[in-house]
Amino acid sequence: MISLTLKNRRALSVLSITIVLALYLVFLTWRSSSFIDVWPLEGIFWETVAVIVAISLLSYLLFDSRASIIIPLIIQAFLVVVLPVLKYPNTLNITGPWDSTAHYSFAEWIIVNGRVDTAGILFYSDQYGYHPGNGIIPASLSLLSSITLGWSMNIVLIVIYTGYILFILAALKSVGWLKSESIDIRRSLWLLAIITLSIPLPVYYGGVEIGYIYAGGILYAFIRLMKRKEDVFKSIILVLVIFWGLLITHFSTAVIMLAYMLIIVSMLITAKLFSKTGIPEITPKVMIPTFIMLSAFVIYEIYSDVFLFTGVTRGTIRILYSLYIREIQVAKTAMETRGLSFWDLVQYLVSYYAKTIIVLSLIFIHTIWLSIRWRSLNHDEKMLALLLFASYSTWMIGWAGVGSFLTGARAFSLICFLLLVSLGITYEKLYVFLTKSSRFAFPLFLIVLGFVANFGFPFMPVIRADDETYTYATFSQGGFSDYILHPVVYVSSYVSGSRFLCLSPYTTFGLCDMMWQTPRIPRHGSITPPGVLSPEGVIEVMRNYLDRQAIVPQPLRDRLIRAPIGYYSLYKKPFCFLLGSGKGLIYDNGVYTLFLV
Repeated sequence: MISLTLKNRRALSVLSITIVLALYLVFLTWRSSSFIDVWPLEGIFWETVAVIVAISLLSYLLFDSRASIIIPLIIQAFLVVVLPVLKYPNTLNITGPWDSTAHYSFAEWIIVNGRVDTAGILFYSDQYGYHPGNGIIPASLSLLSSITLGWSMNIVLIVIYTGYILFILAALKSVGWLKSESIDIRRSLWLLAIITLSIPLPVYYGGVEIGYIYAGGILYAFIRLMKRKEDVFKSIILVLVIFWGLLITHFSTAVIMLAYMLIIVSMLITAKLFSKTGIPEITPKVMIPTFIMLSAFVIYEIYSDVFLFTGVTRGTIRILYSLYIREIQVAKTAMETRGLSFWDLVQYLVSYYAKTIIVLSLIFIHTIWLSIRWRSLNHDEKMLALLLFASYSTWMIGWAGVGSFLTGARAFSLICFLLLVSLGITYEKLYVFLTKSSRFAFPLFLIVLGFVANFGFPFMPVIRADDETYTYATFSQGGFSDYILHPVVYVSSYVSGSRFLCLSPYTTFGLCDMMWQTPRIPRHGSITPPGVLSPEGVIEVMRNYLDRQAIVPQPLRDRLIRAPIGYYSLYKKPFCFLLGSGKGLIYDNGVYTLFLV
């Protein structure tokens, strides 16, 4: 009778979660739009909060065990990917007109041609032609399952995040946490809050995101390798196999992971040389896979594309040497040209880099607290703390990859994994004053905050220029309209002689990369007007290509792609310039046009 009651309770909870999720997805479809908002959660915020809270609580009622943590985390990963796709639908069924559409083009090329492009036809050929796993994986899923390529990319992204979460929980179990089947609701909600706050889940598909599951697998095997005295050979083989998968899938994540392993080896050797106690039983177990990884990396890069490696190395050294930080450049330009206040800049950074700021704050607080309470930590807690501290230097590599300190996203998969494991096994000891005194409402608030922060915050400042007020969409706003996608397909299908001007923000490098048969200006990437974006800057770029047999894109309104929202002169003045120049209008769908100049 007790077993039957338990089964009935769980069946009812599963049914309740399914109904809540299904109703929410229907609601998203109902609220779908061809025009983007400043913030992806605009108009659906409170409904989203209700769903996250309901699923968190229902999951505990369903299992009151480890599954009560796993289920809501998987659903969160699912919603992060699916929410913007359903709210801003397009023919491709993806979001992100930059990396996502370029990766879509890369994968579609594999499907159509049956091979990987290494000849430089596509934007990512030089980077991923020799590390093609990010294109082969969704392409293979699409071919084998008959699912459209766009949805295959979304499914791959959900699986990546799910695998990463499961590796984190497996690592927590391997260090002696989460071993018991039963778990009380306070512990369940707090662990949910910690994981939700600490894991940045990018909204759209890119090369960095696919590295998450590989980084999680390597770190899990690495922690198990350092923890166990038996099955050492199996752990080493697991590390090497996963690293090989990472190496042929995403270059920069492989560089970061290898750099981290070398840092750990250096620390262990230093400790062995200068410490009387030393850790001789751990050092060989770490050195063996690290040097095999290093050898495999060097041999593969020399064989495949040594020019990519040398180019990335030079770029990294140059950025670090010049201490280039994009945020400082943006702030300086905004304050000088648009007269923004310091508070406006704070709003911009918080809105644009919400999850990054939360993660950096957690890192800072946890590092300080670990240092203060170091003597109270046991051996495993100290070991994981040292592993976490060693990972901080990899942020420099992630920063150097893009020149933007706050993105640092290329190192997130590594640092956040170790941060979570360290927080997971120490939060009840280090933050007992918080976890014991707070009610259920506070961890629920943190869960909602962590989920929502993946989409940024709707605090973008209002900018005044040219007698208009406008704002920008958040970084996570990757929606784009079919009104801008259809012209790209039209040009690619019917025009092959004239060159297409890839002019940002009217189009993007990702969308232009889908024009396989159309010559482009530039061949890869896109042109951004110099200085602060203005109608005059756009017109000046257009003027340089008049009478050169070029196709110039010109939207008639905002909200078609992530660009200034409310800045109507940015669209009206260049359109009037093209009309006044007597150039030919070759495409018009009512909100987006193409001119032959």
